[in-house]
Amino acid sequence: MDNPLLYINTFQFGYHIDSYMHCKYLKSDFKVTYICFDNGYPKIKEDGVEVIYVPWNSSYFKNGVRFMRSCIIHYKTNKTEYLFAVYFPLVSLLKKILGHRNMILDFRTGSVSGSKAKRRITNSLMRFESLFFKRTSVISESLALKLKLNMEKVFILPLGADILSTKNKTFDSLRLFYIGTLDGRNIHDTVYGLKLFLESNSTSELKVSYDIVGNGNTEYVTLLQKAIENTGLQKEVIFHGKKLHKDLNYYFDNCNVGVSYIPMTEYYDCQPPTKTFEYVNAGMACIATETQENKKLITFNNGFLCQDNPESFCSALTEFSKDLKKWDSNMIRNTLSHYNWANISENLKNYILNQHQQQGNIEKSATINPTKIKQD
Repeated sequence: MDNPLLYINTFQFGYHIDSYMHCKYLKSDFKVTYICFDNGYPKIKEDGVEVIYVPWNSSYFKNGVRFMRSCIIHYKTNKTEYLFAVYFPLVSLLKKILGHRNMILDFRTGSVSGSKAKRRITNSLMRFESLFFKRTSVISESLALKLKLNMEKVFILPLGADILSTKNKTFDSLRLFYIGTLDGRNIHDTVYGLKLFLESNSTSELKVSYDIVGNGNTEYVTLLQKAIENTGLQKEVIFHGKKLHKDLNYYFDNCNVGVSYIPMTEYYDCQPPTKTFEYVNAGMACIATETQENKKLITFNNGFLCQDNPESFCSALTEFSKDLKKWDSNMIRNTLSHYNWANISENLKNYILNQHQQQGNIEKSATINPTKIKQD
């Protein structure tokens, strides 16, 4: 096959959704080789994608040197027409060594450290390293602006989602669903918000359930478990822990409200949340915190925005439940139907093959009409 592409990412193949989906769709137009660390997870195979694993079994420095050496050796011993590198510290050194004119640097995230000083240092390093590349792709325009990248050479390569459920939902009850990490997300707030909602609708016969799938460190798991116990919602709120991907279909088929609850902090504000796309493309309404990126996605036709506190989450549930008959899964899906991995990867293919810099237009095609929840 023509167009040999070397895709470089420190994340083990299959455990970084963006990269996995890019490779899955690009393999029909490129001979894809993916270099990554072997983090000890079960290996995921994708026909048409060659994966080169670099052992992670030493110090951070030695692992980094071994990773760079593996990239250089593969490049020197194989015909490589295109290179795509997801950012890692000192990636600019690899660019200087290889000197490849078609090498693209990709930013999936800025620093999300809780330390302002660490965020400033990391983001400054990312901005500095971007200067060595003629072509850069970024997950969102807001992240590009935050990192102060040269916008003339930025291509917007957004998140997306495959359709995880084609089943049309019934909206005769509230069947909430959260999937994702618990670390730093304060999901226990949503349990307290649900309790406030139930107390304010104590005479209602509306049935309510809340399934939470994910895991995190002991601190956040304990906060969630205590919230369920303190509110007495053991029957309504079920914390399932981590689930295999094959076991998630039930929740995407049967729940009708997705919870995209992300703390409204400066470092999360420009990060598009995968779960927002997944919920909406599955035909679920979405209650999402009012981050800069969620505001671009949530409209009157697919959900409600709220602040990151129990009272605002309760208000969003109240607004949603006022007119359940209005909601329709096909209407919801249509709002973000263009944000699918096939479309996004097609745009990436064209960008890789195009020697001239171009500005991505995927996210600009979304209709922005956010529904805000006002506090009483």
